[in-house]
Amino acid sequence: MKNNSKNSFFKEKSFLALTLVAVFALAGVIAVASVINNSQSGKTPYVDLNESGNEDSTQGTTGNRVADNQRETTTPVDAENPTEETTQVAELPTESDYPVDVAPIALMFSSEDTLTWPVEGNVVLEYSMDGSIYFPTLEQYKYNPAMLVQSEVNTPVEAAADCVVKEIGSNEEIGTYVVMSLGGDYELTYGQLKSLEVSEGDTIREGEVIGYVNEPTKYYLVEGCNLYIKLTQGGEPVDPLDYIR
Repeated sequence: MKNNSKNSFFKEKSFLALTLVAVFALAGVIAVASVINNSQSGKTPYVDLNESGNEDSTQGTTGNRVADNQRETTTPVDAENPTEETTQVAELPTESDYPVDVAPIALMFSSEDTLTWPVEGNVVLEYSMDGSIYFPTLEQYKYNPAMLVQSEVNTPVEAAADCVVKEIGSNEEIGTYVVMSLGGDYELTYGQLKSLEVSEGDTIREGEVIGYVNEPTKYYLVEGCNLYIKLTQGGEPVDPLDYIR
């Protein structure tokens, strides 16, 4: 009886062992088949923990940076729907954004405009193109296309109107002179000057100093120190006193 019981026990153990071996063998076959299928499809059954961690870390950092940038550069565009946002782009300033200190002068002189006195003094020789007048230094009568205003040496001579300096020169009769364009075919000439404060091409405002009164030339010694003033329209002389206020 004991031998029969032992044989039955060993038979049961053998059967369980074979069953376990068969189960493990089947599991191995399934695992191998899974690996082969994954390798053929380009997938890997293994996960790189370091790579996954780096990606998560990078995404987290980028996400935070993007979120910060959005908070700095976006603003709601709809008061009723504050979730709609738009990116504000800063525009660089242009020249038109800065104030201009001095406006350009528009020279539009006409017969209706007036001139200021460039120096204070009496008129010692008047304009006269309708008849001759007497020139004391020359001791003769002649036409006078300009006028002479009595002054003193070193007296500042001011611009009688807004103008552009057209020409600077010198001759025996009126010494150093300055021709100024007033606009509208009008030109104003000062003579018997020195120590000029302007150059050809300069834009001058009314009241700015052009230069200073010089000693008279030999043509006006008897008349004394004076400023020579000549006004022309279209090249023809006109009476400065008709315009000076």
